[in-house]
Amino acid sequence: MKAPVLGLLSFLAVPQIAPVPQNVAITEEMHHKLVLENPYVRIFHASVPIHEATLLHRHDLPYVTVSLGNNDFMNAVVGKPETEVVQKDRQIGYSEGGFAHTIRPVSDSSFNNITSCSARKVRQKTAARKSLMDRSAIASRVPIHR
Repeated sequence: MKAPVLGLLSFLAVPQIAPVPQNVAITEEMHHKLVLENPYVRIFHASVPIHEATLLHRHDLPYVTVSLGNNDFMNAVVGKPETEVVQKDRQIGYSEGGFAHTIRPVSDSSFNNITSCSARKVRQKTAARKSLMDRSAIASRVPIHR
């Protein structure tokens, strides 16, 4: 009788470590629907209803987003504090990728955007990024990730 009680007490005395949530590829995240794919680009329509959140998912490669409607959401990037992001309709964003995060709408409307991901690593990313930033400065670009 003493052995089971001691075993239970030792289990309760040892601090329990919370498991680190596993992240999934963007292609496996249920709120991201693949709408076009070719050798250069993969385009997703991301839609997250209110009171829901995306799974913890990875953006491994650079990507561009276009907001569909006004978006107000919490962006939780692994290893960083959660931040609130507010986007206007048709606002353009750019990210280098290389992180995992979740998205959770905080307004009375769902989160909707188009995410256009590079389908492979870009060798000349500095020139491509400069060109994109020059064009998107006119569209009042605000970085939304990372």
